[in-house]
Amino acid sequence: MDEQLAEFLHLCDVALARANEIAQDLQRSGASQGKQEMAVLTVSILEQIKESALAGRLPRPSGGAGLGLTRGIGEWTEDEALTKAARAAERFYRDRM
Repeated sequence: MDEQLAEFLHLCDVALARANEIAQDLQRSGASQGKQEMAVLTVSILEQIKESALAGRLPRPSGGAGLGLTRGIGEWTEDEALTKAARAAERFYRDRM
């Protein structure tokens, strides 16, 4: 595995860990079904991105386009740690992949 891919996967893991924590917290606290579903969807998307990257199926960024993580996450949570982790993965993907 090359160094860039390893770093990207690490950044995804950081975001994934935080998304999982939030999903569990939302479930425990009895948050709205919609918010819980968005957290679970975020976990699923991050897992799919990792799987695609590992399989070499992640498309190359073009024209400054990213993965849409930051925007998607921003639609359902203001959690700073998750937003920061997603932003780091997006930036790495856009600038170094």
